[in-house]
This record gives sequence, structure tokens and C-alpha cells, in this order.
Amino acid sequence: MKYEFGGLIVIDIPDFADNEREPELPIQHTYRALGDVAVDANTFRQNVVDQFDQAYEAFETTIDMLNVARAASDKITDKLETPEPRVVLSELEPWLTDAKVNYAVADINANPGVDYQLIATPNVYTTPTEITDAIRELAQEVSPWPQVPSGVLDSYGPEEVSGTQPETGYYAKFKLVRDLPNEEMYGEGYAQRQMLSELRVKYPFLEATSPLEDLVFLNALRANGIQFGGRPNYHPILLRRNFMMRSNKFHSLPCTYVSTRGDLTLSPDSATTPRDGFISIG
Repeated sequence: MKYEFGGLIVIDIPDFADNEREPELPIQHTYRALGDVAVDANTFRQNVVDQFDQAYEAFETTIDMLNVARAASDKITDKLETPEPRVVLSELEPWLTDAKVNYAVADINANPGVDYQLIATPNVYTTPTEITDAIRELAQEVSPWPQVPSGVLDSYGPEEVSGTQPETGYYAKFKLVRDLPNEEMYGEGYAQRQMLSELRVKYPFLEATSPLEDLVFLNALRANGIQFGGRPNYHPILLRRNFMMRSNKFHSLPCTYVSTRGDLTLSPDSATTPRDGFISIG
């Protein structure tokens, strides 16, 4: 079916219910073929919209995983509902502002090889246990030796581990996740938090990812046909530390990554250890 986006762009949204989507190669963004030609705002905006199919599939997959985690919980929680694609798409247009597009275009043109992945996170609060169980479910599916211990997120509340904004009333919280680290963000967790806070004065839409958004990001990569976690030719997932979260009493921060042997891992990471940092557009 075809839908209009902003009155200018028409895209196809497949029926995901039939579960017959064919495997794809890793996404090849439009501007990849432009060589040395600078990316313009219209090209990037179209590229983001072209990613919506995979973003919605990851959105839907994440809801299913969270519902499984909720069903296994001792607590009585409401089942999350999945809105129609057209509803989620209608929320993308007002979110994708000129300021966000212009920032991404400047970043891509200044740093050859940089790419952004659109994700749509279910705009709900989830618990540390639900997210851990969902990541463990994914790890058990893709990793020969999954490393997702309990308790990594137990020091945090639902707002911190989710990174969402249910009070807005939207079904999805969109984010453009940078695939390569920002060179200026290398440092200890405390320093990364300070650097991003300073950048947000000029660019208030800049964010780090939450554990829930990291799960959505992994599901989006899989929706794009990218393999990781112990399979042949798996895609390396660089360590992504949730540096905007407060460190726990052990001075550690949660992080997700695929290890050198291909294991999908959720683990604590020392907040005082210098690491790469990723800035996303939220």
C-alpha cells in the first residue's frame, strides 16, 4: 500500500502480518552511491523515509518481545498494542524537522562514511527486567554463548532504562542512531555526559541511547538483513555505553555490544574507563 509523507513523498509499506518478507542485504542508503557529491537535505530526508519499513518492523518486533517479557513477569501489566504503520508514519513527519536534517547532513558531509539508522521505539515505560529478558531472548536466538546476566539494569527506574516520553501521547519515539562513534566523544562516562550536555545547549535534539533503544537498534539492524551474534560473517556491533544514565554504586554504566567471538552482550562497564561515544538525533 502507498502512503504520502508530507504531501511530497510516496512510499510503499508492506504487510508485515504475512511474515513473508524476503531476506535483504544490509541497507544501502541513497547517498552511498553519490561518491564525492555532497549530500543535500532532500536526499537525506528521502533516505530516512526509505528506512521506515525496517524501522516499523523493528518497532513491531520489540513490542512482541516486551509482551513476552511482561507475560513472564509476576506483576500484572497491560499488553502493549501495535498501531498500524500509517499511524506511526504520520508521527514521523513532524518529528523530522529541518534542524535535525541539517545537522545530520552537515555531519555526513564533514565525516565521510558516517551513516544514520532510523529507529522507532515503542513510546512506553518498561522495566529493567522486561528489557533484560527481551535482550536475552534476542541473544539466545543469535549468539552461541549469550552473555546477558540479570541485574545489570536493576539500579535504574523505568524512565531511565526506556528513554521514552509516553506523556507526549505518540506511539513511537523516533531516533537517528549514528553508526560510527563521534570522535570528540571519546572519554570517561562522566566526561561524555558533560560533553553531550554542552552540545545540547545549541542542539537540544541530540541524545544518547537508552537500553530499550539499543534493543530496538539491534532489531532494526536485523530487519535490514544485517547478521550479528555468532553467525558466519557477523556484523560487529561496537560497544555502546549508555553514558547519559547515572552510574550505579559500583561506578558502572550499562552497555550493549557484540563480542569478538560473536556474542550479543549486555553488561556493566566502568564509568571511569575511556570509551567511544555515540551521539544520536532524537
